[in-house]
Amino acid sequence: MGKILIIAEKPSAGRDIARILGVREDKGTYMENDSYIVTWAVGHLVELKDPEDINDKYKKWNAEDIPLPADNGLKIKKGTKAQFDVIKKLIARSDIDYLINAGDVG
Repeated sequence: MGKILIIAEKPSAGRDIARILGVREDKGTYMENDSYIVTWAVGHLVELKDPEDINDKYKKWNAEDIPLPADNGLKIKKGTKAQFDVIKKLIARSDIDYLINAGDVG
């Protein structure tokens, strides 16, 4: 059986989960043992794109452009790219069998 990847909402929650599960090997941005990998977000990792990210014409508001497209897409929030990339890399590991979202419910 492969490992279980747990993604917590924030570092303190991730470290608490790791401690409870006996995961002690600290890799800095995640913790790992033979059964589990525990990592964390740092709040919200992504956000909706700004209108000007979709099309340069939206840099200046114009009533003729309303309504804006419903599917704006997402972008990685400033200051979270490094942890986003860690999580993305961990999810892609071939030894991961299960992923648990241990984020906040709200």
